[in-house]
Amino acid sequence: MTDEVSEREMPRPCVVDGERCTCHLLYVACWTHGAGLTAGSSPAGQESRSMALIEHEDGSMENVEAYKVTFTDVTGGEAR
Repeated sequence: MTDEVSEREMPRPCVVDGERCTCHLLYVACWTHGAGLTAGSSPAGQESRSMALIEHEDGSMENVEAYKVTFTDVTGGEAR
């Protein structure tokens, strides 16, 4: 990743599920969970997910998983 791309500021235009949106923030959501109650179930631990805060064209905001976001201000891996 070039310095120019890594220093790009938010908000950025994007597409989510075929709809043009604006991405305001990329973040990692983390949470902990207790151990399962039955024998052999998963132990206590922490989980995380890469997320994005997007604004739809109607002005509504939504948190979506980051893999759903495609930025539209980049072509061929180079900044415009």
